This record gives sequence, C-alpha cells and structure tokens, in this order.
Amino acid sequence: MFFGYISHAFSLKNTENQNPKIQLALLLDVSNSMDGLIDQAKAQLWKIVNELADMEQNGNPADIELSLYTFGDDRLLVKDGYIKQWNAFSSDLDLISQNLFALTTSGGEEYCGWTLADAVDDLNWTGRASDLQIIVIAGNESFAQGTKNYIESCKRSNQNNIIVNTIFCGHCPDGKSLFWEDAAIRGQGKYMCIDQDQQIEYIATPYDSLINDQNNKLNDTYIGYGAIGSKRKEMQLVQDDEASSFSSSNMTERVLSKSSRAYSNASWDILDLYNEDKEAVLKLEDKHLPEGLKGKSKKEKIDYLERLREERENIQRSIGSLSKDRTVFIEQYRLENSTTENSLDAVMLSLIRAQASKIGFSKKE
Repeated sequence: MFFGYISHAFSLKNTENQNPKIQLALLLDVSNSMDGLIDQAKAQLWKIVNELADMEQNGNPADIELSLYTFGDDRLLVKDGYIKQWNAFSSDLDLISQNLFALTTSGGEEYCGWTLADAVDDLNWTGRASDLQIIVIAGNESFAQGTKNYIESCKRSNQNNIIVNTIFCGHCPDGKSLFWEDAAIRGQGKYMCIDQDQQIEYIATPYDSLINDQNNKLNDTYIGYGAIGSKRKEMQLVQDDEASSFSSSNMTERVLSKSSRAYSNASWDILDLYNEDKEAVLKLEDKHLPEGLKGKSKKEKIDYLERLREERENIQRSIGSLSKDRTVFIEQYRLENSTTENSLDAVMLSLIRAQASKIGFSKKE
C-alpha cells in the first residue's frame, strides 16, 4: 500500500466533521457470466461519482465514501465465502478506480447473504439517520445461496439505517423468483434489473475535447510529497488512461470528478494537504517536500501554494463552465432522440436520487 508515510501528527480529516455523508458499498458478482457487469462498472464509475459529488443537505455539501466488494470468485477461499473486500469506505477515488479496473471474472458460488453480512458488519457505517447509507448488490444467481441467510443480513442492515438495493442482471421475473426482489423489500431498498451486456451509450458533445484539454493543466497542479507522492502521481495518470480507454465521454466524466471537491488527495498532493491543514505543510521536513518547496522560507512556501491554489481554482472554474454547457447539450440530445438506458449507472443514479431525496439531499443549485 502507498499510505504508510503520513504520521498521526498530520491528521488529514477532522473526525468531528459533521458534513452530511453519503456511504455507498458496491457489491459485484464476478462469476463467469458477469464480464458485462464489470465492464459497465468500470465505464460508469465517474458518472456515478459526479452524481454523488453534486449532493448537499441543508446547504452543506456531502462527503462521499465508497467501498467495493466482489463475490462469486472461486480463486478465493470457500471459508471466506469466495468474497473479497477490495477497499473499505474511502474517499480516495483513484484507489477505487484502480480496484475496479483490476477486476476479472471467474467461476464460483455466489453467496449474496454472506456478502451482505460482511458489508454490514465490517464497514464503518456512520449509523446516523441523516446520512445516506446504501448497499447496491448486483448479480444473477439465487439470492438465497450459501450458509448465511439473507433475511438475517437484511434485518441487521435495517438496524443500522443501511438501505439494501438489489440489481438482478437478467429478466426481471427471473430475479423475482430468485429472491432478489424479496431481499430489496426486506432491506427497505429497491429491486431493479439490467441487461449487463447492453452496449454502453456514450453521448459525444462538442465540449468533451475542451474539458479533456483542461486535464493536463489540472494534473500539473497536483504535486506529490513524501514517500508516496511520486507513486500516487503515477496512479493518477494511469487512471486517466483507464478512463479514456473506454471513450472520450468517459474520460470527460473523470475530469469532471477530478475538478470537484470529492476528488481530494491530501495523503500525497501538497496542495490538498495545504487546503486541509496549512500547518501540516509548514511542519514537513525538507526531505519530504516537493522540489519546488525545499529550502524555502515559510512565506515563500505560502506564496508558492497560494499561487498554485489560484491556478487550480481557475482551471476548475473553466471546467465547471464547460460542464454546464455539456449538461444542456446532453439533456437536449436525450429529448430529441428519446434515449433510454438499462445499464448499471442508469439504475443506480435513479435509486440514489430517490433515496437521497427522502432524507433531505438534493442537487446543488
């Protein structure tokens, strides 16, 4: 892992932060028939992140945490239910992207109830009724498989204010007969079904290339520090390549995510650390600083970082303006072409909006 450098003296998050929180645990079936589902998750991650990043409650922006589990992987141990937690709740979007792009499929038993139990019991849920706490589990075999009863798992989720949503990959009546709808009802969530092999529709816009052109400028404002800085900078660039490998539109969604407050990298980027804790930067020893700050006075360091912050904010404003025009273009395209989607991101965005609205979340104006 890359996170061993930061000392406790440089706490990056205020644990007393009372911003509203959105916690989403994504549980994906990776058995042999699920290649299409995995491809959809990889291709649509940034669209989902952008929806979450645009949420607020009572005027306060939401902090976002995502967790990723897979199940149905016979390369894992039966004693662990063929289940893997790729990451606990994290706001590290590049890490989450890296994990998603590492997923491959294999044969195995799909223990939905067991996977639900692990996610409910092992993750650090806030437990606050005012926070949005969601599990989304997607697969295509009987929900009742395995030794851990999904009914009990759903009961425990209810006790912790966690909503369980189920997405069956196949025909809706089949999913109902295989208990996917029953699990959603018991988990106080929503049952939905998708075609995991549906061709992903990308709506190209005149603004995609303009937004993507800003990405290199934005990347230049990310400057690594400490033992992990260079490795995490490399990860950032690799995940850019992964996103663009699907389409220019998908890369655009990633750039929009990177320009939002949800994309925070204080564990390795000197400016994000400065924005969260100015004193932490000023206390760093020279050997941990990037080259541009080594040997500088306190005033010189602050001047450098303030100029860097102004540069990044200007780029973010430019991206934000282009994003608004892009949104108008896409909405108009959908009206004129009557497009319909039955893919992972479409159903997830629908359920997230509905469930967020019930506890006072809304899109920022």
